[in-house]
Amino acid sequence: MEDGGPSSGGINEFGKQTVELYAFYKVAADGKDYDLYFADCTVNQVEDPNNVGLYALGVAPYSADPRTASGAPKPFFAWTGSHYNDNGITYGDPGVYVAEK
Repeated sequence: MEDGGPSSGGINEFGKQTVELYAFYKVAADGKDYDLYFADCTVNQVEDPNNVGLYALGVAPYSADPRTASGAPKPFFAWTGSHYNDNGITYGDPGVYVAEK
């Protein structure tokens, strides 16, 4: 996902739909830059109509490169990449990401 923009996933199945928004931004506070990510399920008629709202939120020190020297995703980016929708089913653990010091 690129900095500064939301993306979405979802499905429209027999008149029912699920819509999820995934947002990733570079933000600044107190002179430091951070990566901010959140996932929000705005409509969930396919899997569970009562399961809507913000389900993932994370902030980590800004990283210009989301991968390690070996090419593996850094922990924050592995976590953000775990959230997706496939045929109306939401994947990825809900919660708050806390960066290691």
